[in-house]
Parts: sequence; structure tokens; C-alpha cells
Amino acid sequence: MLFRSTHGDKSDPGFVLPSLLGRTDLGQRSQATIDHALKWLGTHGAKFDAQFVLAPLLKRTDLGQSAQTAIDHALEWLGTHGEKPEARFALAPLMERTDLGTRSQATIDHALRWLVVNRSEPGADFVFTRVLRKRDLPDSEWQRVATIAVGWLGSTPDNQHGWNRALYSLLARPEKLAFGDREKVAEHSVSWLTKHSAEKSADRMPAALSKLQRTLPANHPITAEIRRVIGRRR
Repeated sequence: MLFRSTHGDKSDPGFVLPSLLGRTDLGQRSQATIDHALKWLGTHGAKFDAQFVLAPLLKRTDLGQSAQTAIDHALEWLGTHGEKPEARFALAPLMERTDLGTRSQATIDHALRWLVVNRSEPGADFVFTRVLRKRDLPDSEWQRVATIAVGWLGSTPDNQHGWNRALYSLLARPEKLAFGDREKVAEHSVSWLTKHSAEKSADRMPAALSKLQRTLPANHPITAEIRRVIGRRR
């Protein structure tokens, strides 16, 4: 820790502090590393490059009483840089935390603001999949994010990493989808399963599609396609 003690206040986080925060074998040095990160953020937390410290810090599960200070630094940083594409790297681990408490709504608000500006970004799924998993999100906000997610699916190749994860995040609550989005999700699901049926990630698609089918009119044209692709998996 000599390097951190000597150079820990420099404005450039470099590689040492982010790398240390990403380690899981620090043992008794964990708290000292966290303290150095918080000290650095206290001086340089408003800088754009603070994201490289915030992201690995927020991923840690051993923040203890330091968690709220780390969360506050993240929210302050998002207040300045929250609409930039790179903000997703701080937003994603922040949204994964289960100790947001009263800061939960502020985090969701930042995520929604980011999605409005960056809905077409290749990495938008890093943010909207986490928003869609929030069970306490009002239906109107969930549907708003779902529409963004459906648009992203339509403009992104279905072999891109994370595409099927984004699709499954929508299939988890098909009854909440606006009807037009529900139709598009059904079409995407049928197409994806047809092309990727041999993949391990396709194993849970038949059940997800069956759940979606129950929310559609029995005479809807897509229901026949759903039955066809499900039948091929049996």
C-alpha cells in the first residue's frame, strides 16, 4: 500500500487503484483500499475519469459502512456526467446494489435519463436490463423502458453479446408490455429461437414464449408461429 499512501491523491487514478478495487484477495487490506478510493473520490470525484474508480468500487460487496458514501459519490458524479455514453459503466454496478435505500429512486431517475439520450448505444442493454428487473418500478416507467429495449432489439444484430439477455428481460413480464411491444417481442423471440435453437441459452425460451402466448389473442397470427417453434424443441 506504499504507492497508494504516497501517490493516492493524484488526480489521475491510473491503473493501480482501479486494479486494487477489482481484486477479491485483499484480505485485511480491503478496508485500506476502500478508504484510499473514497479519499481519492473526495478530492477528484467530479472528474470524468472518476468512473474508473467508481465502477470497481461499486461492484465490491464488502463496503460495509462505506457503502453510502460510495453511492453518494456515484450519484454526484452522475449528476454531472450521467448523460454521457460511458456513464453506463458506473450506472450498471450502482443499480446492482441492494443497499441503495432512499437513493434507489435517484438511481433509477439517472438510468431513465441516460436511456432517453443513449437508447441506441450498443451498450444500452447494460442499463435497461437492470431497470427492467426492478420489481418496484411503476408500470408506466417499466413500459417506457421496455419500449426503448424493444427498439434496441430491432436495431441490434441478434448475435451481439447480451441480445438474448435483453430479450429475456422483456419476456419475464409480458403482461406488462404495451400490446405493440408485445407483438414485436413475440416476433423477435420466434426469429431468435429459429436461428439459435441449438444454443444452451435457448433452453428456457419455450417456457418464456408460452407465457407470452397466453397474453395474446388466440387468433393472433404470431401464436401459430410460437406453437411451431416450440414444437420443434420437443
